[in-house]
Amino acid sequence: SNEIHCFDIPSGLWTVPPTTGQRPPPGSGFTFTRVDLVRAVFFGGYNAEIMRRVADVFLLNFKTWHWTTLLPEGPSQLWPTSRCFHTAFSLYNPDSNHPHPC
Repeated sequence: SNEIHCFDIPSGLWTVPPTTGQRPPPGSGFTFTRVDLVRAVFFGGYNAEIMRRVADVFLLNFKTWHWTTLLPEGPSQLWPTSRCFHTAFSLYNPDSNHPHPC
């Protein structure tokens, strides 16, 4: 499935927020990493529709629940290779006004 399911800890209830934009295809083995207060990056995984690893990148905005597809801007742009069942982490610091320079 490619639905978002949210668990509310205080109430103990699951919800499925309606999203807009192009959702990632159904799959597994992806990472979903928070990058600031309102967005997370969905990367890679195993695409069940085409039965292979992918390097797809999507951004989800938690305020609007809108998906944005990110694409390389050209063949010379550095882009991660296809992978699944990997790890990711964010250098985002909510106490800082400046993103960490990678």
